[in-house]
Parts: sequence; structure tokens; C-alpha cells
Amino acid sequence: MNTSVAGRPGVTFPTLEINMYAQDVDNSMYLADAAVINFDNGFNANVDYMDVRKIMNVADNIAIVNGSYNLVVERRPYFNIGDTLRLSLTGLHQGQYRIEFDPSVLGTSATLPKIFDALTQTEIAISNTDVTAINFNVTTDPASYAANRFKIVYKPTGVLPINFQSVTAKRNLNKSVTVNWSVQIEQLIHHYEIENSFDGVNFKYVGSVTANNNAPASYFYDDNAAPSKTCYYRIKTISSDGRIDYSVINKINAVTVVEDQQIVVAPNPVENKTIQFVLKNVESGVYNALLFDANGKLVAQQTINYKTNALQRMAVPAAITGRYTLSIKNNKSTMSIPVIIL
Repeated sequence: MNTSVAGRPGVTFPTLEINMYAQDVDNSMYLADAAVINFDNGFNANVDYMDVRKIMNVADNIAIVNGSYNLVVERRPYFNIGDTLRLSLTGLHQGQYRIEFDPSVLGTSATLPKIFDALTQTEIAISNTDVTAINFNVTTDPASYAANRFKIVYKPTGVLPINFQSVTAKRNLNKSVTVNWSVQIEQLIHHYEIENSFDGVNFKYVGSVTANNNAPASYFYDDNAAPSKTCYYRIKTISSDGRIDYSVINKINAVTVVEDQQIVVAPNPVENKTIQFVLKNVESGVYNALLFDANGKLVAQQTINYKTNALQRMAVPAAITGRYTLSIKNNKSTMSIPVIIL
């Protein structure tokens, strides 16, 4: 039997076969029953015409439970961390059994399936690439042949879901703080939370950015309400399964910048898909005007050759409406202001 990641001949998409063996009178093991799962995100998680209902044997049945249905073939989307697959074992007799989990074309994954035995309260990892065998006994104890004795729970692999490449925090001329971070690994991250602290120990929530899960990737967050005194920033990651990780901590010094540098947008709300603005107390030079949505995604940008007190205009795509953040940046500073686009 070929159990390599490439899979057995004829198997072309991710599959997990579940084979149950029973002990014969001569102590040999025979295949008593089996079920199979096919994975593709095009399949429905609920029972439909792509799934196959289980027809029960007189004895020794194994089935995949989906809602109120017992299935012999389930076609479903890929599992996410935290998902549970329930198995049903019925008609068992006293003696030795073995369940084999036989994967094909599953390869590596951010999730690691584990078989949980309710009788022994133990978990055993199931390989995504090789056959995993689970031996168990059926005795006179009703718990040993309970239909719901076994279930598969999908948990994170040993690979970290997040790997920060860099995290920086910088004080801007308008007293705000811009936090930038980049990641090399980003698996099933739901969102990032930006936190700050006055002592580097007790942190509080500042804002959040939705994860793209398309590493390598870079993000930023402008804290326009940053405290003027010395403070600390870090990034908190929230995974889809609720796992929490933290970045390194960055120290920001107290405000030492020139006062009253700002962006003035008028009118605001913005009309006719054109942002009109003036930069106050900002030196002449080349700037980048960047427009971000509420999730920190860049939706429009423009290079500005700024002259003191000159009125600037920035066109935005016709489809853009709602609340956005306009940031003006050069190699020295960043200024940001919320805008509403009608």
C-alpha cells in the first residue's frame, strides 16, 4: 500500500480513508467496515447529494456523523482549526479492533487531526501523510462500545501560525504614532490588535487590522490618539482558533516635534470623489498622499509636489464611499486625518 504524500494511484484529490478492522476467531484481523472523506472547498459542509448515506451492516459499523446523518462517504470543505469530526461505531462485539486513518494527497497542513478516545481520555495525532493505526478493545464495559467513543479534533500543528519579520513604531510630526509590521509566516490569523502601555507591562487595546493571510505581508496602523509621554507599543495576533501571540515591544519617546502641523480637508465629507486639502506648517517638498479603508487596505494614492499653503486635489475611485483615512507621508514624517467620502 502506497502511503506517500502523492497518494495511491487513481486518487487525485485530498482524501482520508477510515478503515476498521476486527479480530477473527483465528486472531487474524479482517476489514470489517470503512468510510471515506473527500476534501475540497467547493463541497458543501452540510449533507447533500454529493454525500453517501450509510447502510448499516448486521455488525461492525463505522460511520461519519454529520448532523443527524450517518455517512459512509462525506464530501466536505477542508477542516479549520477547532473543527470536530464525530465517528459512530455500532454493532461491535467483544474483542480486539483497529482503526486505520489512511490519508492521500493531503500533504502538510496548518491543522493537525487528533483522535480522541472518550473511554481512556487520550489523544493521538493522525498523520497527514502516513497511515495511523489506533488499537482498542471492546469489553463488557458499555463505555468501550459506546457509539460516540471516538471523535477527531483538528488542532494547530507545531508550526507557529505567525512569524514577525519586523515590528517598528515611529513618532510622527503631528504627535501620532505609526506602527509598522511585516510577517513571513501568517497561517489562519483572524486579525491583529495594536496595544500600547505607559510602563511596558500593562497594555491596553488601541485598534485592529484584519489579516490578509497572504504572507509575506506588511501592515501599518496610525494611532492618532497616541499619548504625548513616553509609551510602548506591541502587536497582538488573534488566530482563527482563538490562539494569541505577541510581537516584540517598541518604545516611543515623549513628544519633541514641532507643534500644529496638520492636514486640513475641506469639504469633509468629500464631494465629487475629489479630496481637497492643505498642509499647515509643513515644509515644501515631495509627499505621498495615501488613502486607506477601515481595515488598513490601501485604496488610492498620489504623489504631491507640495508648495507651502497650496491647495491639493486627490481623485478617488468612483466606487469608494464611507469612512477612510488620508495619510500624507515623506521620508521624515506621516500625518493622517479621517475623511468621509460621499
